[in-house]
Amino acid sequence: MNCYRYSPEKLIVTEHFTYPQDYEMPCFHCHDAYELCLPVSGEYTLVTMEEAFCIVPSCVAFTPPGCMHKSFVTSGSELLILYFSGRFLSRFFTGESRQLLMKDFQTTHFRIKESVLPEVHSLFLRLEAAVGKNDYHHIFLLFVGLLALLSTDSREELSASFHEKKGPEALIAGVLSYIGQNYASITSLDEVASHFFITKYHLCRTFKVATGSTVLEHLNSIRLLHACSLLQNTQESITEISLSCGFHSSAYFTKLFKETLGITPRAFRRNSGMESIDI
Repeated sequence: MNCYRYSPEKLIVTEHFTYPQDYEMPCFHCHDAYELCLPVSGEYTLVTMEEAFCIVPSCVAFTPPGCMHKSFVTSGSELLILYFSGRFLSRFFTGESRQLLMKDFQTTHFRIKESVLPEVHSLFLRLEAAVGKNDYHHIFLLFVGLLALLSTDSREELSASFHEKKGPEALIAGVLSYIGQNYASITSLDEVASHFFITKYHLCRTFKVATGSTVLEHLNSIRLLHACSLLQNTQESITEISLSCGFHSSAYFTKLFKETLGITPRAFRRNSGMESIDI
C-alpha cells in the first residue's frame, strides 16, 4: 500500500490549480483536515477505498479527515480546493455551532444550483486572498459564507444519470464496494472476478488502469487500515487481528505491515499508547 498522510501547515489552506494535461495521483493519501474540491472546468474523478465517482463543474467533492483517497484529473481542468482542520473549527466555533455548520456535509459529493456557482467561485477567490494575508477576521466571515452557500438549500438532486455508472466505471465502483464490505473473507482474486462474472485478467487490468493500484494492493490496503484501527483501539492479539482482517498468517501480516508502514504491528501499537497483550 503506497500511501501518505497530508498535514496542512496552516489551520486553513486554499489551492487553485489548472492542469495542462491529464494527471493521476500516484498513490492513496489522507488528510488531517477536511477537503472541499470545486471543479471550475473539466472532470475530477475521486477514488476512495469504497467508491469512485466523477465530479464535474456544479458538483462538489467533500473528503473528511482520515479518508484514504486518490484522484484523476483531465487536461484543461481547473480546480478550487479548500482544506480546513478540526483545530480551525475549534478555534472559531463553539461545539454547537460546529455541528450546525457541518451538518450538511455528511456526503462525499453533491451538486449545487447553477445560479449560485458565480457567487461560490467569487467567495472562494476572496477567501483565497484572505488566507494569503492571514486575515482571520475576513477568513472567518468568508468561510461561513462559503459553507452556507454550499448547504442543502443551494443543492440539487443528483440526476439518475450521475449515479448510473457505465462500463469500467461501474465495474470499479462495484469492486471497491465489494472489497470494502468483504475484505476479511476474500480468499483469492478469482473469487472477486467470479462475483462480477469476468476473468481475473480483465479484473486486474481494468482495476490497474482505473486506480493505478493492483486489486491485491488495494485489498491489502483495506486490511491494513482496519488492522491499524484494531491495534490502536483494542487489546486483541497480533494473531487475532491478522485473522480478523483477512490475513491467514500472522507472520505474513507482520511482514507486509512493516514493508508498508516501516514499523512492526507491535511497535505501532506501542507508539499508539496501547499496552500489548500479544501472543
